[in-house]
Amino acid sequence: MNDRVLIKYEANWSDEFDLYGFATNSAAAWNEHLAKIKAKFDEGSLGEGVECWFGTNEAIEYHSFDDYEQAFTVMPITDAEEAVLRKLFGSTRHSNVSFGHIKTIDE
Repeated sequence: MNDRVLIKYEANWSDEFDLYGFATNSAAAWNEHLAKIKAKFDEGSLGEGVECWFGTNEAIEYHSFDDYEQAFTVMPITDAEEAVLRKLFGSTRHSNVSFGHIKTIDE
């Protein structure tokens, strides 16, 4: 059974930058990441929120787990679909394919 997912990212910074990107991952790894980030927000260890920097002086701000989760759209993909993404955008050195900006919170 294939547990691979396509994770699409879309965010906007101050109505000046639109960020788009995607990555593939296992559903288990992505769900584990979300659970860790949710726990950080729930326990208050991220304070009033967290900034994920890009460019030279810009950051996407997440003030809640809902803010964070809403930036991502996740859908299951087949091995064949991931193979096409890998052929067009990927590297054989990594198990996951990614392209564009994906601003995740560090675990």
